[in-house]
Amino acid sequence: MSLIKLPRTRYYWNSEVEIPAVSQYMRMRRWEKIKHFLHFSDNEKVIEKGQPGYDRIYKIRPLLDLLNSKFNEIDLPEHVSCDEMIIPYAGTRGPRQYVKGKPNPWGFKVWCLADTHGVIHNVDLCVEPTPAQDGHPDIGSTGNLVLKLCSIVPRHENYKVYMDNYFSGVPLFLELRRLGIHCMGTVQLPRASGLKSVLIPDHELIKKGKSSFVEYEGKLDNKGKDLRVVRWNDGKIVNIMSSFGSALPLGTCERWQRTVNDNKKVSVPCPSLVSYYNTHMGGIDKMDSLLGFYRIFLEEKNGITDFFFILSISA
Repeated sequence: MSLIKLPRTRYYWNSEVEIPAVSQYMRMRRWEKIKHFLHFSDNEKVIEKGQPGYDRIYKIRPLLDLLNSKFNEIDLPEHVSCDEMIIPYAGTRGPRQYVKGKPNPWGFKVWCLADTHGVIHNVDLCVEPTPAQDGHPDIGSTGNLVLKLCSIVPRHENYKVYMDNYFSGVPLFLELRRLGIHCMGTVQLPRASGLKSVLIPDHELIKKGKSSFVEYEGKLDNKGKDLRVVRWNDGKIVNIMSSFGSALPLGTCERWQRTVNDNKKVSVPCPSLVSYYNTHMGGIDKMDSLLGFYRIFLEEKNGITDFFFILSISA
């Protein structure tokens, strides 16, 4: 079903478009009966909406917890990243969201912690704002979420976490450094209080020319733990904040250059932090692209849709 996509599951048994690999393996009624009785939680023990402890994804929560317990057993590499994935879903049930710019903008948002190869180590379904985590201050929903995903990252062992500007913030970086976890991410200056007033304006950096950059260093606390912010002119201004590393020595990255007769890629200098970020940030996008090749689209209720997604990332 993931290789040959049909608009309805019953079409796989239709005499005109029958797929022998499906129809000869299982009868249609048997397939539909299994889906009908497939449950992952006891409906008689469900906490009603409005009561303390109610969970909007109670139907899939036991399976998600089991999956996470197995993911957590995988050896964690030095470099991991936090990002989001979308489970495509065209129905109206469950915590469906719209994410602009995604190939499948409607669906369920999933938060993931993964390594550079796309192997997922921690996952959580986006249902509601993430509350403050035990033993940590409340630093906002996105910051609390990163702390939740990074709960499996060993402390004070030189592990590094990468994230995009949706998560990055000074309070989060401060809390991660307190835990002995290095972090790096792109940052939106309006969301980083106090940074915009001390950094070079965009128009002044653009005057310095293409690939120019400016690096700033500040102290996170009185123990000498510093925070670096690099502003790089790469066609548009890129802001990277990090609690480790530096802009030097310079690295290189490839960019398309228009010529009179053809377009070609050329190597341009870039700060070392940019090279680090480009190398270690794309793990979750890699997993998402692999799932896109073999994604199963079913006209089903949200619990079954989540099940097929969990089955895919497990494989």
